[in-house]
Amino acid sequence: MIDVKVWTLLRDTDNKITPSKLETVDQTETEQQLEELIVKNPDLLMEGLKFVGRQTPTVTGALDLLGVDKDGFLVIFELKKGKVHRDAVTQVIDYASFLAELDRETLCQHIADRSGFLGINKIEDFQGWYQEEFGSDMDALDEPPKMVIVGLGYDDNAKRMVNFLSESELNISLITFYGFKRNSEIFLARQVEVSSIETKAGKKEEYTKVSNQAILDLLIERVNVKDLYTKLTNLIVEALPTAYVWPNRTCRSFSLIEKTEAGKPSNRSYVALYLNEKANNAVNFSIHKRAIDHNYEFFNSYIKSNDSLNLDNYGNLSISIKRSDSWDQWEKELIKILDVVKKGWEEKISKD
Repeated sequence: MIDVKVWTLLRDTDNKITPSKLETVDQTETEQQLEELIVKNPDLLMEGLKFVGRQTPTVTGALDLLGVDKDGFLVIFELKKGKVHRDAVTQVIDYASFLAELDRETLCQHIADRSGFLGINKIEDFQGWYQEEFGSDMDALDEPPKMVIVGLGYDDNAKRMVNFLSESELNISLITFYGFKRNSEIFLARQVEVSSIETKAGKKEEYTKVSNQAILDLLIERVNVKDLYTKLTNLIVEALPTAYVWPNRTCRSFSLIEKTEAGKPSNRSYVALYLNEKANNAVNFSIHKRAIDHNYEFFNSYIKSNDSLNLDNYGNLSISIKRSDSWDQWEKELIKILDVVKKGWEEKISKD
């Protein structure tokens, strides 16, 4: 680990410059102040950074800080009291992989529902907030989150791991802080020990509609549902002809235009077709919470009549359709469901 020392340069009465070494602040004292300082001053980590979550829950624990950088990309921060060890590397990757698996709609809902705690402003409508801050293009949210580990120093194993992952083009960085004082003044120094490959090479992986579709097509082939996926896509497009179709890397979402709380039009996902590489020969037909909320009585009755169906933790309904199932039977049932979804949306926008 680098041993950081800081000197001030003092000019005496003869105009000669003399270095005066600053005293290193006790690590415990820095620990107590650092997290609160960062929350109140996000520019200490990144210029233009906006925090949207603190202690945000995931399936394996709570991530320390979640932010959006000046370009609109999600950033996960793992803060360590004291030195960074190798467990911090595995933790931040774990949290990032959880968020990366969420489709855009679910991700936005996850962030909004868990904002407003521990000094972070409440965001009622993350999509609306994001579009006001960064414009209508939300493609950056389809990229895997950036990862930044922050601590008061590090051990060699941790730095070796972060450096290897960064050189392998994973967007991960390591930042350390050091505290110094002179009399009653305290100084904080920031050192970027490992920067991400994007920063070093000045390049960014493209997550365009074309590239997403290419990766989704490969997944469709691997899961062995090409014909079924095509039939389901065509069925939804026919039932919701005004829907905006967007391919993510594990699903295809179908969005309809609604107004945000600020009164601006925005595409909101209503239906999606998900794939799971561990569930061959099946497609998950997902109906998003907003579609269910607009048609609560219908879907409440529908779920009660199907013992195998339940809403997930986000209020979405997922129906597993297998390649071996009868298409004629599913076609009739899904047409009915999509008709209800469309009418609920039309009623919603007529009131806006």
